[in-house]
Amino acid sequence: MVGQAISEAARACDFPEGTFSLLFDSEYAVGHMLVAQPRIKAVGFIGSRNAGRTLLHAVNARAEPIPFFGEMSSINPVIFLPSAFEQEFEKRARALALSLTNGAGQFCTKPGVVFVPLDRAKQLASRLSALLEIRTPSPC
Repeated sequence: MVGQAISEAARACDFPEGTFSLLFDSEYAVGHMLVAQPRIKAVGFIGSRNAGRTLLHAVNARAEPIPFFGEMSSINPVIFLPSAFEQEFEKRARALALSLTNGAGQFCTKPGVVFVPLDRAKQLASRLSALLEIRTPSPC
């Protein structure tokens, strides 16, 4: 929906056709095709380290290398202190589950590692498992 709104705004502002595009691919083929195009003069990428490094390699393999601006593999640690299990545990567990899955898990701010008191790890894992089980899978 956001992509559609941006496309409509670009048309309304008489921007050239193709100023904005939103493409989905479950592999790397579309990205490789795009960065190989001579008319592409820079690449911005946010996502996994593997996909980013693959695109960076493709950018550097061009006859005319171009700038690559990438943000990949943020760790973003989350620490659950013992008090988190006593105060608003459900609210915090739901927020963590949402943060893990927001934007198909591609947000730079998503947690990459969660530290939990050892005696509470099973409690959090069980609740997260249940919360993640009911999430609708993302198409990308």
